[in-house]
Amino acid sequence: MTNYPNQQADSDQLRQLYGLQFLVALFALAQIGTSYQLWLPQSQFPQVPVIHGFVWPGALAWTLLGVMVLGLLGQLIDSLRGQLSKRFSLLFLLSAGSLLLEDQHRAQPWMIHYLWISLWILIGPPRRTLTLVLVLTTSLYAYSAISKANFMFLEQHGQVILSGLFRSLSLDLNRIPETIRRLLIAIFPVGEFLLAIGLLIPGTRRLAACLSLIMHGLLILTFSSRGLNHEWSVLLWNGFFLFQAFWLWCLPKQVLQLKNDVPESSQLRYDKLLICWIVFFWSFPLLRLTGHLDQWLGWSLYSPRAVVVRVLLAKPPTQIADNFPPFTNDPYRWIEGDAGPLVFVSDRWSINQLHVPLNPEPRLEIAVAWALCEKYNCWEDLIVVVEQRNLMSPTDRKAEQFTGQTELKELRRQFLLPTQSNHRFLDNNGQHQ
Repeated sequence: MTNYPNQQADSDQLRQLYGLQFLVALFALAQIGTSYQLWLPQSQFPQVPVIHGFVWPGALAWTLLGVMVLGLLGQLIDSLRGQLSKRFSLLFLLSAGSLLLEDQHRAQPWMIHYLWISLWILIGPPRRTLTLVLVLTTSLYAYSAISKANFMFLEQHGQVILSGLFRSLSLDLNRIPETIRRLLIAIFPVGEFLLAIGLLIPGTRRLAACLSLIMHGLLILTFSSRGLNHEWSVLLWNGFFLFQAFWLWCLPKQVLQLKNDVPESSQLRYDKLLICWIVFFWSFPLLRLTGHLDQWLGWSLYSPRAVVVRVLLAKPPTQIADNFPPFTNDPYRWIEGDAGPLVFVSDRWSINQLHVPLNPEPRLEIAVAWALCEKYNCWEDLIVVVEQRNLMSPTDRKAEQFTGQTELKELRRQFLLPTQSNHRFLDNNGQHQ
């Protein structure tokens, strides 16, 4: 049988899509496995639902988790059989979306990324799906770069990443002059932005994709046990981008081609829908700049925050409650010597219990503080500090302190989404207030 050019293009696109579906299913299963406590109906860390007080019954929560895993396994098997797994993609979307309703913390950036791709596999033809994956990836690189284009990243967050990279390579960062350090740190956002542009241009796409392999390989080294020792979910997500770039844009000779046998009117409607998706993904993260979108959902990754919430304890935790909180002392850090106050590092608590970082939003930090006060009746012993930072001038900061049930309640009213955990955390040897 003769393969005409448009038929060969369709075949190439389907083969690429099978591989992409395989990567999504494989890495999603691996990341859910390494952070399985997050997806269980657990009571060790506050679950903050999207709807106030919402919680799935235990048996139904376990069923949804099983359906999510089944959906991913189905996608994995169908990919190996050379099939697009629309029914299993639907199972994954419905079950994962249902579990997100119960806990905002489950909206990890990698999960949102996989949900978008699964949605496109479900509803779109191969050409549209592959185009949108390209748009999503380039917008992620671009907005991640924009979020790092400030002095605070240059002086703080970037220094941490650079130190992790040098440590993983067994190099001594102290031997590098400060000017060279700043130059190396500035390469991070500039490189991400250039990769985004390079991927958008067909003539430079393969080169940009090959360079992205190097970038994600270095990030894996940086966040590995040899460097900053981050959680496996972070390493695996960088691994996904590495294999995605290799499969879609480094390996194939032809990436995206239009069908020539589609009627003109249908092609016009098809392009209009594609343009709407593209406009959405290039404009949606701009809401992050106005403060109306979570940092992770705006693709501001590994970047500093303009608003930071810190939880302080006015006295040692043993004087608050015998089991305050129910984990090791790792999340504590003294900031004024042995006299206190004591910083309660919520992110370490999340990593300790759930093996994922806490969503870096004031809303979630305040929800953690409120849950602790509710459970241990420590309204006067816990202080919430909300710090406004000028990212272009790290020393320019304004801080407000809130303590007591009345002040914390006023603080919570600033947010549209709920900032109160469901009953699971409170019912775990605790009581409602």
